[in-house]
Amino acid sequence: MAGSAAALSEFAAAGTVACYLALPAEVQTEPLISLCRQAGRNVCVPALDPQTGRYSFARLRTDEKLVVGEDRTEQPCTPCWTDPREIDLMIVPGIAFDAAGGRLGRGGGCYDALMAAFRGPRIGLAFECQMLERVPREAHDETVNIIVTEERILKIQPDGGNKQ
Repeated sequence: MAGSAAALSEFAAAGTVACYLALPAEVQTEPLISLCRQAGRNVCVPALDPQTGRYSFARLRTDEKLVVGEDRTEQPCTPCWTDPREIDLMIVPGIAFDAAGGRLGRGGGCYDALMAAFRGPRIGLAFECQMLERVPREAHDETVNIIVTEERILKIQPDGGNKQ
């Protein structure tokens, strides 16, 4: 799936990519992070900011030591915070997605808050079995513009439709 995501024009245009560090059951992002580094792109990952108690994006340096955060995901040991306005593309995890760009996360709204501060393209990575007819949505839930699975790429139109 990393190759499919990397082939997108949105990826090609991005100088700084925000990406999650995958848990074992999630679509693995290490291949995509490696492609970013090979192309000279900056990579940022979510990290808990102890001063605010909220997640922000921190630059992932090549020699970065990682620690396991409160939500079981890895994050930089000494975060170098990145202004969300510097990010060109966001790679988003999810438990489930739907063809209208709906995303079901792990609860708590942490990723929704990160997405709300970002206006660029958002790509959800999912296994085809994670695609549902409709995921439940609440007012604070953010959507993705593109979903990449092992079988297809869905580009979601502003009206909620999609094209493959």
